[in-house]
Amino acid sequence: MDEEFEALAKEFFHKVIEREPILATWLGLHEYDHLLPSRDEGSIRENVRLLKEYRRKFEKLSPERPENLVDREVALYVIDNALFELEELLIWAKYPSGPMELGDALFLLLSRETRPLQERLKAIKGRMERAMDYFEGFKSSVKRPVKLYVEIGLEQVRMLPSLIDLIYRTFRARGEDPKGLVEEVKASIKEHEEWMEGELLPKAGERFAIGEEKFSRLLRVRRLDMDVERVLEIGIKGIEEEKARLRELAKALGEDDYHKALDRVKGKHPENYEEVKAYVSRLLKEARQLIVEREFATLPEGEGIVIRETPEYLRPIIPFAAYMPPGPFEEKLIGIYLVTPMSGEMLKEACYACLANVLVHEGYPGHHLQLSCAAKNLRPIRLLSQAPETVEGWALYCEEAMKGLGFYSDPEGLLIQAADSLWRAVRVVVDVNLSTGRMGFNEAVEFLSKETGMARKAAESEVKSYSLRPGYFLSYYIGKVMIKELKELARRV
Repeated sequence: MDEEFEALAKEFFHKVIEREPILATWLGLHEYDHLLPSRDEGSIRENVRLLKEYRRKFEKLSPERPENLVDREVALYVIDNALFELEELLIWAKYPSGPMELGDALFLLLSRETRPLQERLKAIKGRMERAMDYFEGFKSSVKRPVKLYVEIGLEQVRMLPSLIDLIYRTFRARGEDPKGLVEEVKASIKEHEEWMEGELLPKAGERFAIGEEKFSRLLRVRRLDMDVERVLEIGIKGIEEEKARLRELAKALGEDDYHKALDRVKGKHPENYEEVKAYVSRLLKEARQLIVEREFATLPEGEGIVIRETPEYLRPIIPFAAYMPPGPFEEKLIGIYLVTPMSGEMLKEACYACLANVLVHEGYPGHHLQLSCAAKNLRPIRLLSQAPETVEGWALYCEEAMKGLGFYSDPEGLLIQAADSLWRAVRVVVDVNLSTGRMGFNEAVEFLSKETGMARKAAESEVKSYSLRPGYFLSYYIGKVMIKELKELARRV
């Protein structure tokens, strides 16, 4: 039975990556690098059929080895969540995600320098040649457009040509001049923009909330042992606790209001992107050295991080920073730390203390350390699963843990860490209320900005992300709470 299960697990894994070549590239499997997935309605229906077929197969098997028993549960978790997304959430029918996905497919090959550039450019050319057919697929699937989602798609499609220009310059620097192909891709992007603006937007509906009943089912599919009100209760309690901590920290900085204290701390920031990048580079070295010296965790061999500018097509939903993990099948575990250029009021979000806290979350010992360690476990089914409570929860837990190790733990650093924790608690409340329909978009932006002091432009970008991924952003704070509860349980046992 174990052998049969392991064969099925491998078969399922390869079927998934065969149908999702961008995922294959993410994982470091390069035979599909020149391909794009099919996004027409027929292909989506076939994905649903295959998932149901494999679910029946996994249910029938009862492996005996502990690692296979875990993998069986992970397989069911992966399939159930995928089916819920395809059959219940229906984001694929509401959001024209082609520009973002094409951008990911190309940017990943351009930025992940684990293979010779010539090989990567050949794959990029293959994907660019398939761009027109790829975009066409969305025209048969996006049948329930949502106005907010179409507007996000339009922001992304209008910024995508800047990535094509960067790719073109890279080709030219290598002595190639695929001008004809570049012009074809740009024409395809423009045509897709016109389709979204001229056909999708006029018929798009206003409602993006999935409603309370569906949100409750989402929590069950995610295997979270709590209902909607319990999740909301944790968020509200978190807001109260973090505000109390902020008030105490503000007093230590000589302020009677923590908003004033935050304004003062956020006023200390680099003046431009190059200074931000240099400071983040310094922080990476310091954080890495600290976790080694204090034996907080063991770094896997071959890991590392490179800093890259967030490409324009991603900036509407990544206002600050993000992390792209290494491919588990790559020879070296090199993660990509994306830093979004900021100016004006937005530079407050890149204050020195802010950058230190974000670095912990995205880099050491947050996402980079965790996902680099996970990449060492090449069990096929587990490579398809990333429960957000453990990924985002871990990274948020690390923000607090690193202050305990003394990493930028002066009053200003502690104030920003508390503010970022408040932000994540506020996310719980916004995520629940936005997804269930208790709160509208503008109301969510106002609440997020008021409760955290976040710049309105940044708050708008945040809420756009929340709307597209119901139930994801509550995972940060909920996950941290769950990890701390497990830690306390381990202490008692």
